[in-house]
Amino acid sequence: MTDGGTDPLQAVADGLRHRVTELAQAEEQLARFAFSEVAGGPERGAGEPPWRHFAGRALAVAGDRDAVALLERLDKEGPATVATLGVWLDADRLAVIDRLNHLTHVGCVSRDLESDRVTVTGLGQALVALVDEICRRAESVAAKR
Repeated sequence: MTDGGTDPLQAVADGLRHRVTELAQAEEQLARFAFSEVAGGPERGAGEPPWRHFAGRALAVAGDRDAVALLERLDKEGPATVATLGVWLDADRLAVIDRLNHLTHVGCVSRDLESDRVTVTGLGQALVALVDEICRRAESVAAKR
């Protein structure tokens, strides 16, 4: 547990559940959209979402030092434009957008296309907290040796 009493692992699980729900709702809307006059929509798979897939993608973000640093900075400094992120990352706009697309798909950030502003999500915050907690515990164990 972190000092705030929040379990980072539970926060990540809650964030994943929220993101998967968003993806499922978007997919349902897409399936109802008529691309042609032919009745019906794309076939959808039934059953539970592939939780290991989503958990693995989130953990890959947690293992990416630059992604965690970006999420942490967005959390501390608040929403930022893509141009500002380019300065933070010392990267051109296309490189920033490529990184954002990945973080958005995982559910760690949201991007308002009209204002071009990026915001860290609850899942992004939870992943930073999880990494911090893992580091805190590792340091605690190392200090006892």
